[in-house]
Amino acid sequence: MLLHAALFGMFGLSVLIAMRKGGGNRFLCRNAWGLLIVGGMTLAAVLELAQGAVFPDRGSDVGDLLADFVGLLLAGCAFRALYLMWPMGKQVH
Repeated sequence: MLLHAALFGMFGLSVLIAMRKGGGNRFLCRNAWGLLIVGGMTLAAVLELAQGAVFPDRGSDVGDLLADFVGLLLAGCAFRALYLMWPMGKQVH
C-alpha cells in the first residue's frame, strides 16, 4: 500500500505542476485539483480492474484504491507547500 501511495503521490505532484505551472489553459489551471482527483481515481480503478484480469492470482483491492487516494491527497499538500505557501511561489490566477 505504501508503494501505491508513493507512486500516486509522485504522479499527482507531476500533474499538478504541469497543470498549474505550465502556463496553458486557464480552465486546467483553476480546476487542476478536481481534475487530478477525478482522473487519478479513474486511473486507479482501471489499473485495479486490469490487475485482476492480467494477474489471476491478484484481485482488485479496495485498500489499494484508498492508498492511491491518499497519495493524490499528499501530492496536493506537497504542491501547496512547494508552490503556494512560499513567497516566491505565489501566483495569482
